[in-house]
Amino acid sequence: MDSTLTRFSIDRAHMRIPEAWEKIMGKFGLEASIIGLRGKKLTVGCDNAVLLQELTMRKRDIIARINSELGEEFIDYIRLKSLRREDGGEKEKKEGRK
Repeated sequence: MDSTLTRFSIDRAHMRIPEAWEKIMGKFGLEASIIGLRGKKLTVGCDNAVLLQELTMRKRDIIARINSELGEEFIDYIRLKSLRREDGGEKEKKEGRK
């Protein structure tokens, strides 16, 4: 397994990022989830607009806490992405009425 991780430039600390996210975020970690990691940029998706705004304000603190948990600076930027559907889910509501 170590050779596979090395081949894809993944170290064990990167594998611990989701675990650190859940520990740091607590119940909010269930609503906002990691959807990508490229280099030192973590992408987090959330469909709750209020929580997305809260995460925006707390980015620096979250980055510092993740890096502290991992013992090294692995994350230097968090990109937040809204997972909210543009149509507000109206398509499914209409299809369900048929």
